[in-house]
Amino acid sequence: MQTVLNRKFLLYQRAGVKEYWVVNPETKSVRVLLREGDRFGKICYLYQQDDPVPVHVLDGCVIDMKSAFAFC
Repeated sequence: MQTVLNRKFLLYQRAGVKEYWVVNPETKSVRVLLREGDRFGKICYLYQQDDPVPVHVLDGCVIDMKSAFAFC
């Protein structure tokens, strides 16, 4: 699984994706990385199931992960 995540990370970075989410349904957590220049930077957020997760590229958009994880 880690190889798939690494490959996806590199492809998204190369494509210029501005915000990259890794959602883990087992731990009910979300890791969010933000682009800095030409790559994902050191800015990394870790959210848990009860945390509202802001979508940094969409002003005012917040995802209720508790509702999203209810389907897992």
